[in-house]
Amino acid sequence: MTATHQRGIIYRTIGTFLVCASGWVRSIFLYSEVMGMFSKVNLTVGFVAILVTGIVSAQSPARLRTPVVENRGQVAAVELERQAQLFPRTFFMEGLGERKQIAFTFDDGPSADTPALLDVLKQQNVKATFFWQGQNVLQYPEIVKRALAEGHTLANHSFSHPNLSKMEEGGAWWDYQILKTQQAFQKVVGFQPALMRPPYGFLNDNQVKSLQAKNMAAILWSVDSADWFYTWQHALDEVASAKIEAVIQQYIHPEAIVLMHDSGGRGRVPTIMAVKTLIPALRQQGYQFTTVDQLLGIPAKLNAAAVGVGPRGLDATLTQFFALHNLANAEVSLEQWSQVLDSQFVFNTPDGVYRGIAAYTDYLAKLQQQFPGMKLELSGKPNQVNDQALFAWRLLDAQGAQLAQGVNSVGLSADGRIKQANVFMDRQLR
Repeated sequence: MTATHQRGIIYRTIGTFLVCASGWVRSIFLYSEVMGMFSKVNLTVGFVAILVTGIVSAQSPARLRTPVVENRGQVAAVELERQAQLFPRTFFMEGLGERKQIAFTFDDGPSADTPALLDVLKQQNVKATFFWQGQNVLQYPEIVKRALAEGHTLANHSFSHPNLSKMEEGGAWWDYQILKTQQAFQKVVGFQPALMRPPYGFLNDNQVKSLQAKNMAAILWSVDSADWFYTWQHALDEVASAKIEAVIQQYIHPEAIVLMHDSGGRGRVPTIMAVKTLIPALRQQGYQFTTVDQLLGIPAKLNAAAVGVGPRGLDATLTQFFALHNLANAEVSLEQWSQVLDSQFVFNTPDGVYRGIAAYTDYLAKLQQQFPGMKLELSGKPNQVNDQALFAWRLLDAQGAQLAQGVNSVGLSADGRIKQANVFMDRQLR
């Protein structure tokens, strides 16, 4: 896990402004005996710290910054913006704050062009988000595995790229497009994504509600590079690439989600050329690159209850659990933590035992004010032992100096939810 970062929790109102409550919440767990896996760590009982920095700001509702290419079958900007306001916790077009972070996203792959794009991203040390079709996931499994191994986020883009809003509710659109793609990811990489992007941007409201009920998020965009259009319009790669660069440079903004493609048309060479040039140029402007889930502070994978209990399921649960610790608002936290925490969740800390989601949330709220400015990062790769996950971590202050380190353990209940966390540190923080 990277160092904690500020994340916004929104309450959007349909009108001219939204109030955004952002905060940091990280919790730290440490297991006292880990069967020798971390024998070099000297464990003594300490204190638990949780980082929360709250920010309340007002901003305009999410919106599409770029013009829509007319008569090409794309969803209208007004419809995207309407749904972003109607479903603020499920339907995202951009980030929720003003950090100079951006997420590059690529649709329709994987394809024969994807490895060249991955090469550029690796050379530039950029992590991106790939919204892939299920049929292509099955056709190019090694590319899928490579992207995951290199730290990119994988997401659902339907199985065969239809307009989902025109398909029957609860039938073909889900079974043959979303679920079938989830199963493709499960087969190739062992988990099911929590993020999806509808082809052409089309989802009806009932479909968004269905995603919400299944703990999935619809990820749209605020900047459309129109790379597919310029690649089709211009035969020369250099001309098409320059057009793509110009659009992104003109409309880029803090916490933008940028739409590009790694498959389709006459090839993706212009897109890859543009990406190679854009990354250093945008960095010169102060932008940093991140994945969609990190930008929004939401899970990239479904929880263990959705993908099956066991080491892989536990990993998915932990991913969501730690992502949810970016949430500072108690109401949102209770609602979303209930997806991953067992109702009888037990949190064993040096200052007491907290039972249940509500008690746990109250404890976090108290620590929010007590320990500002701290950051948590994983310092060791997670290890699974049956239904337990063990991994090393360290706690940093606001300047990056190490305050504490240790190992944590969490365990799952029968349905794949987290039932217990055991907490210790290698030093006192009081």
